[in-house]
Amino acid sequence: MNDSPQINDLPDIDSLWNYEKPAETEKVFRELLEEVANSDEEYRAELLTQIARCQGLQGNFTDAHSTLDQVQEILTPDMPTVTVRYLPEGGRVFNSAGEAEKAGSLFRKAWETAKEYGPDHLAVDAAHMIGIVEKGESSLAWNEKALSLARSSTDPRAEKWIGSLFNNIGWTRHEMGEYEKALELFQG
Repeated sequence: MNDSPQINDLPDIDSLWNYEKPAETEKVFRELLEEVANSDEEYRAELLTQIARCQGLQGNFTDAHSTLDQVQEILTPDMPTVTVRYLPEGGRVFNSAGEAEKAGSLFRKAWETAKEYGPDHLAVDAAHMIGIVEKGESSLAWNEKALSLARSSTDPRAEKWIGSLFNNIGWTRHEMGEYEKALELFQG
């Protein structure tokens, strides 16, 4: 008899996040990682991507890269959701460390993978991150692409991005000197 949790019995990773407390979230993910040590490799790899995100948010970039290296050892071509989580987390770590070019490359790969395999909310996240590393018109185009997908998607998690994307578009317009358009977006 196998007492390991099955994938359908495992908690939704996104629901465990507290973005304001990445250290606490990391602890939750690590405890869950121990619980599923002999379980689904794909779920474990997804957990590791989110542990890396927690580490990056705490400024522990070396640890985050090390954790992502563990994911890379597990990652196989039949794990597109893990790939879509893995790529932007690497990009976030590079971006936070001031390496926007490396970050942008990973975000673009995440966008392409998520557009092909889903889920939409991760494609929206990837486009949003490209919008962050890009400047001016390119930033605006990527944020608008993310907004368009968030609005048209049937994925409720994609829809949750709409407010953040309007904020990003507003700030991009502000940085471009388009203050009236920015104000409309902020007041919208």
